[in-house]
Amino acid sequence: MSLEPITIVCGLPRSGTSLMMQILDAAGIRCAGEYPAFEPAELLTGVTSEFIESNVGGAFKLLDPHLHSLPTGKNYRFIMMTRSRRQQSISMVKMMRLTQSVRPGPISGQTMEAMRNNIAIEEAEAIGAISLHGAPILKVRFEDIIERTTPTVWRIADFLNNWSEPEMAAVVKPRSAVCYNGMLEVELVAEREARDAAEKLAPFDPLQCQCHLPPYPCPCTYCEHGEYDRTTV
Repeated sequence: MSLEPITIVCGLPRSGTSLMMQILDAAGIRCAGEYPAFEPAELLTGVTSEFIESNVGGAFKLLDPHLHSLPTGKNYRFIMMTRSRRQQSISMVKMMRLTQSVRPGPISGQTMEAMRNNIAIEEAEAIGAISLHGAPILKVRFEDIIERTTPTVWRIADFLNNWSEPEMAAVVKPRSAVCYNGMLEVELVAEREARDAAEKLAPFDPLQCQCHLPPYPCPCTYCEHGEYDRTTV
């Protein structure tokens, strides 16, 4: 068994797993997949021992139906995301409409009730699958991250033994915990692209450049953007 833990963020779709991965990423934990959803392409074909080994010391997201396929004998730790089943069902319908897998129009109360019941069943099955590994598990409610950010981030930091809680809390956008009307993932990508573009256009300040200090090559953003040559210092 590896000494470094493998952190697995699990939960059903629309439970807040992407937000949790963003929090771990902000804490400096190596996360599989791309921001903001962190959905590694390798998992499209199933969970392999090679993928697990490549993420020792890091974290990845695994939706609950795939928990049964995890290899045994690994040093896992699980963060299980849950959410108000009503809001989660609404968010699932929103996503299905965006992907055009559900026609526009009202969803019957009977259908929504069936979705909520299915969430409850799959959550129970996920807990059973996790228990087979005898691994530590932290259960986190999406609503707690949004509405009680500071104490919830402290719980996460304590579980991870990673005290980057200011950076972790900064990821959480102030908003209601009810289903978001727009597509937050798309907005987050646009915000990051705009921020990166602004950094590239930032005026050069020699006092901020670390070119004259080891180690080389210089890690400062000016050199990365090709705006400054350390050989001229």
